[in-house]
Amino acid sequence: MNPSKRKAHPSADNTRRIPLTQGQSTQVNVNNYKRFAKWKWYAQWNPKTRSFYAARTAPTVDGKCPGTIWMHREVLGLKRGDKRQADHINSGDTLDNRRSNLRISNGFENQHNRRKLSIGQSAFKGVTRAHKKWKAEIKHNGKWYYLGVHETQALAHVAYCNAAERLNGEFAHG
Repeated sequence: MNPSKRKAHPSADNTRRIPLTQGQSTQVNVNNYKRFAKWKWYAQWNPKTRSFYAARTAPTVDGKCPGTIWMHREVLGLKRGDKRQADHINSGDTLDNRRSNLRISNGFENQHNRRKLSIGQSAFKGVTRAHKKWKAEIKHNGKWYYLGVHETQALAHVAYCNAAERLNGEFAHG
């Protein structure tokens, strides 16, 4: 479909939705809508994070395709080759590309904000089963910290959340 023929879905909070492939859409600020609506964006599935991201193919230069352009990096003005990362503050909605949901981070900060990915024994990030009790651990800047064994998942989760807040600050995600 021609990008200019696609319709935006207006919302009351000064945002617009841009349709993507695979039945997905992305949310952007109204002031970014015209800039992004002129391109054909697609929904790119990332199996590692189990999330969709808004992406487009970069224009061909001298017969070579320079790769993928990610909308969240474009919103933040991060150019190709910039080592900094674009972090979705609400890590559960990677198609929310409003400026208020994005921040520049380094790799460690971006990892702190990840949601629990694996389907395991516990419903909580950083909590695992340990001999009929619950162990809490957190990884920060490449190093694992043991947070103790607790009677319940909830108590282990509290220990994890406290450590995440202390170590990761605004990037903490329980």
